[in-house]
Amino acid sequence: MATLGNFELLVIFIYNNISMNYQARGSTILLVDDDEKFCESLKRSLGDEFEVQIATNKEQARQKLWTADVILLDINLDKNDKENKDGMTLLSEFLGERPQLPIIMITAYGNVGIAVEAMKLGAMDFLEKPLDLAKLRTSINNALKQAKLFRKVKSLEREIFSLEPTKLIGENKELKEIRRLIDFIANDGYITVLIQGETGTGKELVARLIHQRGWRSEGPFVPLSLAALSQSILESELFGHERGAFTDARERKIGYIEQAHKGVLFLDDIDLASLEVQTKLLRFLEERTIYRLGSPKPIKVDVQVVTATNQDLPQMVREKRFREDLYYRLNSIKIRTVSYTH
Repeated sequence: MATLGNFELLVIFIYNNISMNYQARGSTILLVDDDEKFCESLKRSLGDEFEVQIATNKEQARQKLWTADVILLDINLDKNDKENKDGMTLLSEFLGERPQLPIIMITAYGNVGIAVEAMKLGAMDFLEKPLDLAKLRTSINNALKQAKLFRKVKSLEREIFSLEPTKLIGENKELKEIRRLIDFIANDGYITVLIQGETGTGKELVARLIHQRGWRSEGPFVPLSLAALSQSILESELFGHERGAFTDARERKIGYIEQAHKGVLFLDDIDLASLEVQTKLLRFLEERTIYRLGSPKPIKVDVQVVTATNQDLPQMVREKRFREDLYYRLNSIKIRTVSYTH
């Protein structure tokens, strides 16, 4: 990655399609319980403070896993499960995919042994029905605080290892303007950004600064270079797939877009996307919804998209090699990085 000593940023203001879509930034609670009446009642109780999603079986829970900030998971999800441990299996599965996800176990069958087992597996708390709402809110808020602390630590680690000593330090007019624009983009959290520049001019550095200087720094930064992938697997890598979606799909895969939920997705070499993938990216940017390959079910994803290229995208648009509507959707703000020598 280039340092400040051998590149500069030229900022071009292009506010042709800035979306001021300030969505609700409240935390999402996923309630996994087969008792629909209980779920609806709890959703009404918590709905003023959180966005509450409901899953009444394992498959629904799996589909919504990557949208959740905290999961309330019932131990007994299957009436045919005589040991009342169906939820424990799901607990292990979820923590295998998202190790730092706060999961609070709930049950109508109080059992100290099961509670201890759940905590050993990684559950953050264990509550018995009927739930005490005050205790539940305290447990949820503690879970959110712990998750936020973890994300802050990871953000600081990324800053230490990826930005030192490449921070944009300086008091000249150009650097102040660069920081102002990056802060504007980062604090909005939804504007799409196109970074134009040759290889080695710091495009990923700019994307990381956008991530780290805004409220999305608490979420993941997910970089992907399209140049590193063949067109045959690009769609699957971006959107994910279900088991059996194609010949070699032996298990479910969470795509890069879904992995970036609540954070920033950086797509380098965006010019290499096929027209088919461009069409699906456009639909995602318009609807903020993806479909894994092999599944008709939509998955909501909250992410800021930053793309980069070293190609002349307007020329590619004229040559019908890049969708014009996607170009303007990506090009809400353009940042151009240019190399120079002393």
